[in-house]
Amino acid sequence: MTSSSPLQADDSSSSSSSVLTTLRGVLFRCTIRGGHATLAIIPSSDGDANEDDSSIVMIVVQMGGDQWDKKESTAGSSGEQFANSIAEMRSNIRRMCKLGNELEFIGTFINPSNSYNDESTNAKADNTKDWNSWRKFNVNYNLQSSKSNIKVSKVAKWDAARCQRVRSKFFDDSSKQKQQQQPAKKKKRREDAARSSDDNNQGQHASSKGKQKRVQGEMLADFVLWMLSTIYDNVDQATEKTTNNNEWVSEEIGLKKLPTDQNYIFIDRWEPLHPSLASSSEASVVQSRNELVAERLRNNITNQSSVDKNNQDEKNIPHSFALGGILDAAGGAGHVSLALSLRGIQSTVVDPRPTIGKLPGRDRKVLKKSKSKVPFSTYRAWFGSKPKGVDTIYREGRTSLETFLPESERSEHNPLGVDDDGQQLPICSMDSNDKLLPNCAAIVALHPDEATGVIVQTAVQHKIPFGEIRYISY
Repeated sequence: MTSSSPLQADDSSSSSSSVLTTLRGVLFRCTIRGGHATLAIIPSSDGDANEDDSSIVMIVVQMGGDQWDKKESTAGSSGEQFANSIAEMRSNIRRMCKLGNELEFIGTFINPSNSYNDESTNAKADNTKDWNSWRKFNVNYNLQSSKSNIKVSKVAKWDAARCQRVRSKFFDDSSKQKQQQQPAKKKKRREDAARSSDDNNQGQHASSKGKQKRVQGEMLADFVLWMLSTIYDNVDQATEKTTNNNEWVSEEIGLKKLPTDQNYIFIDRWEPLHPSLASSSEASVVQSRNELVAERLRNNITNQSSVDKNNQDEKNIPHSFALGGILDAAGGAGHVSLALSLRGIQSTVVDPRPTIGKLPGRDRKVLKKSKSKVPFSTYRAWFGSKPKGVDTIYREGRTSLETFLPESERSEHNPLGVDDDGQQLPICSMDSNDKLLPNCAAIVALHPDEATGVIVQTAVQHKIPFGEIRYISY
């Protein structure tokens, strides 16, 4: 092995490819490909590296030596093992060849006429200034010679700023950087445009969703009022026939299946048009019908309130509601109760969430500006029963567990009487002290979710008129 100083290696030495030479320099650019690597270094002379055009050397590292060119593996090893060894060589080069490190190479200078053709640093590439004028140094690198052919002399001899300055001096990477930055800018603009579009769509979706829920609440309220008016008419007719004939009328009261050759307001309910509802599309007819139902419900509410007042001391009822109205089960913000209130019908929203009865601002304005003087009530409780496995902290946060204790149970450490036990929420049922469910005229439910089953079961079991719009059909 012949060792020579990097500055003493001239063209005469580079013409000979059989003489091994030791070359030391600082790395400022590195390109690693499948079977080779191209390293740009500034040779070190007397412990220093001069930033001069004439001193730059391009190191061409051939992984596996001649084996890579011949596509052959070593004796007794498979092609897969050879590929794994090439991958290990690339890892070793990445680990040693860090920008700014001073490296020592053992190899041969390449004859300029037989220069190694590297597409990444070829003269045809736009990012090089003078590839043909630079000296090339070839290193055959394999696992057996990894400790001798490439060694690290000094770690981080140059800082990143100096490496970048030298690189910009010898290599023109501006076009490459522009090509990389341009797609990034376009991608960012596309992401910003998509994000803006999503925000607009979400705002429009939220607005349209709120409007749709209000419309659905009005439809459900109108259907329940029509159903109650039909039931009241049938009850009045049955009572009149029983009084006149003094005999029991075996006619079914409520919704029933009739021949299909008549006009129907709700086809799937099989209920013919009542004479007073022949022009149900007219606002005057709907208003008169709602007034009749409201008057009937007000009479029931007055009677039930008097009974409730007389028996309040005996049964120790903790809440006071206008009994006999419509119960809005799992009503949430109260969109159905809003529609009922605008129609002069008393209702009570039953929901366990802390946001119960908190309508959006636009809906509160509608209720405030309306002529209706019948506000709806709210009762924070579970309907029927508490769902099994429900996690109120996960769904609603800590505020969902805040319930107020009676004044007698408050203390100086807890002046508001806030209890963190979610079990403190009452359950609205047929046997509960609130008496809402057994005295309600009907049950309505708009998107009740988990309460769907218990609402239908309770209404059917106790023969309470009900109307429900599910969020998902299943």
